[in-house]
Amino acid sequence: MSYTYLSSRATPFYKFIPVLFFTITSLFILGSITFLPKKHVELYLPFSIFLVIFTVSLSPLLFIKKVYYSNDLLYLSNYNKKSIIEVHNVKEVKMFLFYFYKIIYKDNSNRTKSVIFIPHIFEKLSNPFGSLDSIKQFKKLLKNRVLV
Repeated sequence: MSYTYLSSRATPFYKFIPVLFFTITSLFILGSITFLPKKHVELYLPFSIFLVIFTVSLSPLLFIKKVYYSNDLLYLSNYNKKSIIEVHNVKEVKMFLFYFYKIIYKDNSNRTKSVIFIPHIFEKLSNPFGSLDSIKQFKKLLKNRVLV
């Protein structure tokens, strides 16, 4: 069976590496401030506060998922658990926070849920403000499934 990926294949990298790197860097800088002489603390404190705020702003990356589909099924994976959704249960696909995309769907118990993913980076860079070809193709599939 052939799958079409909506999310980037580098999703594991985006999900874990930046958050881990900046968390360790923030902890290192905050820890080193405690050992600095008092006259140097005022130089590093604003930078460390900015770094902590930046690290917290990366926390949405922890919730991105790998998203791919076949003709009638949508697969969602967070690398521990895989969910399979029928394509006709997808309500909407939309851009979310400039670079992310969000899929809103109904699960098996008829509750509305959403999933956030990062699209292919080269596709997004080639068309930063427009709709991506992979998203257009998926929306076309959704439209055809609704009409059937």
